[in-house]
Amino acid sequence: MAGNLRDRLLRRRRSLPAASGDERALDAQLELLNRLAAVAEYRDDDSGQHIYRVAWMSARLARGLGRSPDEVEELYVAAPLHDVGKVAVPDRILLKRGPLTSAEHMIMRTHTTVGGQMLASSSFPYVRTAATIALTHHERWDGQGYPRQVAGAAIPLQGRIVAVADVLDALVSRRPYKEPWPLDRALEEIESQRGKHFDPDIVDMLLAIISIEGLPPEIAAGGVRVAPPAPDTADWLSRFRETL
Repeated sequence: MAGNLRDRLLRRRRSLPAASGDERALDAQLELLNRLAAVAEYRDDDSGQHIYRVAWMSARLARGLGRSPDEVEELYVAAPLHDVGKVAVPDRILLKRGPLTSAEHMIMRTHTTVGGQMLASSSFPYVRTAATIALTHHERWDGQGYPRQVAGAAIPLQGRIVAVADVLDALVSRRPYKEPWPLDRALEEIESQRGKHFDPDIVDMLLAIISIEGLPPEIAAGGVRVAPPAPDTADWLSRFRETL
C-alpha cells in the first residue's frame, strides 16, 4: 500500500506543469492540513500520534472496502483533521482526568461543528473531505450520534470509517482518563456496537483485517509509532507512507 500511494503522488506531481503552480498548491494544501492537525493533537496527546494512527487505519479500512486509490489517498491525508475542532475546547475539559459532567460533554461535542466550520467551503478537495470527516465522525449508525443525529448510509462513508478507526485507537491507547485496553476487549466493544454505533460492513472489515494481519504496530499502544511530521511536507508524506 505504501508503494501504491507514494507512486501515485509522485506521478501526480510529475504530471503537473512546472510553471502552472499546481504542484506548489498541492504542497501547500498538504502542509496546511498536516500543521493544522498537529495544533489540535498536541493539546491532548503527548505523542501527537493519535491522528496519524487513525489515518493509517482509516486508509487500510477504505482499501479493504474496495474504495478507489484516489479515495484511499484522500481519506489518508484528510483523516488527521478529524478532531481539529478541539482547538475550541477549554483545557479544563479536554485534559480532565475524571468523567465529564453533562455540561462538559456538551461543550466537548462542539468540536465536530467547529471543525466542520473551520474547514468548510474550501476549494481544495482534501480540505473538503477533512471538513466532512470533522463534522460526521461522531455520528452513529443508529442515528443517536452528534451533532446532527444522521443515521445509516446518510452518514458520509469517510465519517463512518474514521469513527471506527478513531474509537479503536482511543480504546487501545492511554488517555488522561483511562489506561489502554487489551486488544481483545477493544474488539469485543466495537463488535458489540455493530449496527448501533458503527456501520456493520466497516466493523466486519476491521475484524477481518485484524484476524488476518493482527493489530498493526503503527496503531498498537506502545508499539512502533509514526515519526512526527517534519517541516518538509514531502518528506513527511514519504515517511508517513512507509508505514502503510
